[in-house]
Amino acid sequence: MSRIVVAAVLVGTVALTGCGDSIPGFYSEGAETDALVDDCVDYVQMAAFSGDPDMRRVWDGAGQDAATLRGQCEALADTDRDLLEAYARNKRVMVREMSSTDTTPANVIDDVASGPTCNPNYSGVCLPLDEDVDCLPGDGDGPWFIEKTVVVMGEDEFELDDDGDGLGCEPGDDISTA
Repeated sequence: MSRIVVAAVLVGTVALTGCGDSIPGFYSEGAETDALVDDCVDYVQMAAFSGDPDMRRVWDGAGQDAATLRGQCEALADTDRDLLEAYARNKRVMVREMSSTDTTPANVIDDVASGPTCNPNYSGVCLPLDEDVDCLPGDGDGPWFIEKTVVVMGEDEFELDDDGDGLGCEPGDDISTA
């Protein structure tokens, strides 16, 4: 029963970054399942402690026991690897956001809303459909800038993902100036 609850809640978790699809190539084909399971365990605990009610239910459903949670995440490796990879992405985004500093000037987009006016190629921040966006820090010409990590869902039309790992504007990346 608890595996079903974890799977149902995990599906809702993908909405935290605004994406409903997996990002191909996030992990290379031969990636270790143990790394995905570790990320799953870490993400559930981090999100639960950060106040996410869905992840709190998963954590409570595992009896707040990391070993039990690990078993549930290991089961996902066999039943829904895409969902397990979604957890890893969510963990990476959460870690990046927690490590960024808040020095937001007026022309920096920090809106996490989603809707028909947001660019569907990006998740985590509502980027415009037809105006250029560049990462901060950097020397791009804007007119808009972001300093949060975003998930690239499709075509990276703003060239925010310099290393091709599915995440744009990661701290420490060589920042795009396109």
